[in-house]
Order: sequence, then structure tokens, then C-alpha cells
Amino acid sequence: MRPGNSKISTEFVNDIKTFKKIFNKERAYNFFQEYFVVNYLNNIGIKCVPKIYKIDRNKKILFYEFIEQSDISFQKKTMLFEECTINNILKINNSKTPLKLFAKEALENNKKNFEQISFRIFQHKKNKNFNSKYSNQIEKIDLALENLKNYFLEINPSSKMVFSQADVGIHNSIFGNDNNIYLVDMEYAGLDSPVKLHMDYLIHPKNVSYTCDSFNWSNYFYQHFISEKDLKNINIFNVFFALKWSLIVLNEFLPENWNLRINADPSRFKKRDIILENQIIKSKLYLEASKKLYDRVKPQLLFKESERFLLSKSY
Repeated sequence: MRPGNSKISTEFVNDIKTFKKIFNKERAYNFFQEYFVVNYLNNIGIKCVPKIYKIDRNKKILFYEFIEQSDISFQKKTMLFEECTINNILKINNSKTPLKLFAKEALENNKKNFEQISFRIFQHKKNKNFNSKYSNQIEKIDLALENLKNYFLEINPSSKMVFSQADVGIHNSIFGNDNNIYLVDMEYAGLDSPVKLHMDYLIHPKNVSYTCDSFNWSNYFYQHFISEKDLKNINIFNVFFALKWSLIVLNEFLPENWNLRINADPSRFKKRDIILENQIIKSKLYLEASKKLYDRVKPQLLFKESERFLLSKSY
């Protein structure tokens, strides 16, 4: 398990080896979101999620059953991950116990989501840690969003909501020695539009190295999860998500986000200048991708191999 915004380690509890996940005290909501989602998945019989062995509510710690990991190729792990994600959606859709929690920033209606991204732009603009490259990129994203606004607000998602891991990708999964894949990191998970889940998976910076071949993923979502109405406007939705990612990769410029990253992995502190420079380059790639998506270029074909490598690089 890899550190994102929370500290991950192994610890023995009652002589049993566990994964220990510590949430920052300001992230109590994420702690409970993950706890309830994982319990729900376990209770309806989904086996590709590690079970919670112990919980410390006061210290915001979850202890998961330890999974012995095995190395497999990205191609095989990608195939297993996509199959697992789709099967989970189908099982939850058919469950007698409905899931009622929504994913973080779920795509419920376009006005709400546009307001969310507008607020994120506002946060960046009031950030005192500006430099010229950063400020110019924020202005370009803001202009692109303004150009998209009328198109985006004229439509709304009509597809049935599905389960989403939210921070979806094989970077948040473990392949065990038992030949099963396990999904981890459920702190943002819940119901979301398949329109958003489909695209977020394909262009997530951690995923682009292997989702360039994920055409079966798209075909299944287009045929079974995404409505015909949404498919007619899929390029408008996809442009929005690309612009959103162009902002997400700039989160490191915001002090509150950077402090979370440092708390999870202190070694990032010494690499700050390089990290910020690379995040601006990534943001530019997503901004260019948004223009291609408007012309209905397939998400799998947005980036060159060298660009996919840079996007997937962890700082």
C-alpha cells in the first residue's frame, strides 16, 4: 500500500500482521468514509477488498488484514483490475442492500461540479505562492473553462450512478499471492456517474502508462453503463474532466495540500522545486488533451509514450 495523503505501514496486532493506515486528524470525514465503504463491500460479499481487522476511532487508524503481495505484469494487473471494478459495479447494482454514500465530488449535476472547479480556480488565484509559470497556467485553464461553460451547463448526466473507488487505478490495488487482486484506498469512494468513472480511470496520471490499451473498458462502459444521451455529449464531459485534472495536478502549489503530502511522506520536502516544475508540465499536457477531447479523440490516444511516462511519474 502506497502513501497518498495518509501514512501507511505494517504493524503486528495480537501477533497478527496488519496494514496500518493513519489518517491526519483534519481528515476524520475520509476516515469514516473509508470505514463505512469497506464494511459495506465486505458485508455484501465483495472479496477483492481487504477486511478491516481493527479500528481506532480516537486516533483515526484502520488496521487491515495483511496481504502478501506478488509481482505480475502491468498488462495482467490492468485486466484483473478492470474486471474486478466492473464486477463490483454489477454486484452492487444487484444487491438488496443499496449503497447510499456518494464519492468525493461525484458527478450528480453539472452546475454543482462546475461550481466545485470554479472554487478550485479561486483557491489557486488567491494563493500567495504564485510564480509566473503557475499563474499563467491557472489563467489558461480558467479561460478554457469559461469557453466550455455554456456547453457544459446545458447538459446534465443521465446515466445510473455506479460504485466508484474515486481515486481509481492499479496504483490503489494489490495483487496477492493467492492470485487475487485487492482494491485499497477507499477514503473517497462511493456512488458516482459512470461517465466520470470511465474517464477518470483512463486519464488518471497514475494510469496513463497502461490505460492506453484499455479499449475493452470503454466498450463495456459505452454499452452497459453510460446512457445514449450521455454518449451524445461525451466529448463535452470528457473535456471537463481533462480540465479538472489539469487543476488537480497543481494541488501541490496549495499549502494545505502540500502539508498533507509532506505528512504522508517527509522525503518530498527536499524535492519540492522539482515536484512543482513537473506538475506544471503535467497540467499543460492535460490542457492540451482537453482540446483533443473536444474533437472526440479517444482518451486512450491522447498522449505520446514519453508524455505518459512523465504523467505517471511519482514526483
